[in-house]
Amino acid sequence: MKPRYDEWYERADDRVDGMRELTKRLANLLRRYAVVWVLLVGVSATLAATSFVHTAVDRTADIEFERRTERVARALGRAVVRHVELLEGLAGHHSASAEVTRAGFATYTDRLLERHDAIRAFEWVPRVRPSERDDVVESARRDGVEDFEIRRFADGRWRVPDGAWEGDAFPVVFAAPLDGNERALGIDLGSQPSRRQALERARNTGLPTATALVRLAQDDEGSPAFLVFVPVYRSGPTPRTTAERQDELRGFAVGVFLVREIVGAALADAPLDGFAMSIAGEPVGPAVESRTRFRRTVDLDVA
Repeated sequence: MKPRYDEWYERADDRVDGMRELTKRLANLLRRYAVVWVLLVGVSATLAATSFVHTAVDRTADIEFERRTERVARALGRAVVRHVELLEGLAGHHSASAEVTRAGFATYTDRLLERHDAIRAFEWVPRVRPSERDDVVESARRDGVEDFEIRRFADGRWRVPDGAWEGDAFPVVFAAPLDGNERALGIDLGSQPSRRQALERARNTGLPTATALVRLAQDDEGSPAFLVFVPVYRSGPTPRTTAERQDELRGFAVGVFLVREIVGAALADAPLDGFAMSIAGEPVGPAVESRTRFRRTVDLDVA
């Protein structure tokens, strides 16, 4: 039999590899969706310098631009990893609890929210089999969520499905803070393709996994956002095989992030110092290009 400490080191290596993969994916989202740092110069200076683009001054400025944007990109990566580690702590709390209760969830997450405001919400998303659906709905209503229903994504909106209930559901049962996130309660994250892809990957690997950019059910502005799933298993520690992980899955600790808020947290550690930053859901247009001497795009791909 292999010594237990060998198994521990193997899982530790897996976790490090997983965090590297997550960071790599997070490093791609801001490239695809244009989180752009730009060095702005005056119009007159731009016009005067058009014939001297390759002078030593421009080369020096280009090097400085790359140095500063790299610092901001690293700070963004650190901010994301910091918050993923909070989610792993929440998942560990749930794993050690015989039952995940609304009061216990609130007590744990209240402490986190007091110190970390770059996360839109923490959520508990249990695995709900068809035979458990009615019990979960009634339990939520007894807890005070009187209109709780499990809603699935269909035809571009979240709604209570008609007809027979098929397959496991992954509804948001608890959310913190509740204020502003009430409309997330009950939505089945497994019914929307990009969310399901991420939760299945998290379930099968046992590692934190993020979605592509999504629009939140509770956000009328449609701000770019992403979710990070951390799996929780009935057996406690992550099972060794994929089949065991699929069978033992209990649910997910989920973090909900708005891109603008996680970027704001990163900039607290790496001020722009003469740079301007724009966040857009599509490539930067001519109006921005015309005011920009140097441009760099850094992506955060959470798919």
